[in-house]
Amino acid sequence: MKILIVYYSKTGNTKQIAKMIHSATSVKHDSSLIPLKAFSIEKLHDCDLLFVGAPCHSSDLAKPMLKFLSLLPDMSSFKLAGFYTHSTTLPMGSERTEQLFNDWAGKCHKSFEKAAEDKKIDFLGDFHCQGKAGFLVECFIHSKIIKDKKEWKESKKEIRLHPTEEDMNNAKQFAKKVLDSI
Repeated sequence: MKILIVYYSKTGNTKQIAKMIHSATSVKHDSSLIPLKAFSIEKLHDCDLLFVGAPCHSSDLAKPMLKFLSLLPDMSSFKLAGFYTHSTTLPMGSERTEQLFNDWAGKCHKSFEKAAEDKKIDFLGDFHCQGKAGFLVECFIHSKIIKDKKEWKESKKEIRLHPTEEDMNNAKQFAKKVLDSI
């Protein structure tokens, strides 16, 4: 099976996840890891599975990746899986963490689904995890989203830990699950 992993990364978080997916898919398959800026649509002609990854910006996939998804050919024979990194909490545990996730990263999954639906491509799901925020993103989160000092202190500690070893292992497991579904 020929697998392409195309990613866009600003701070390196998404690239780390892309590398983990590549390490899981390259064991038994012809897998290529390609940054978005080095990718051309022509490479899709004999692709069986396309993983697409990006950071989350303004609660959606980064604009370069949204543009890329819009350029995918209609009714392609390859299958699509997505992944993204974000600087918010995971959407489990409390109403507050679910609200933060939806406000901060809630459109990413929907964008993958919509692109697959619009292009009539079989979508096999997506993976997401926290990524370490850059200084300006931290400032934005603190000034606009998590204004409470105590909540910010805890959130800042958590944000700076990711992606963790567990996140990396989860990315590999996601890739294996996608492969098993084909």
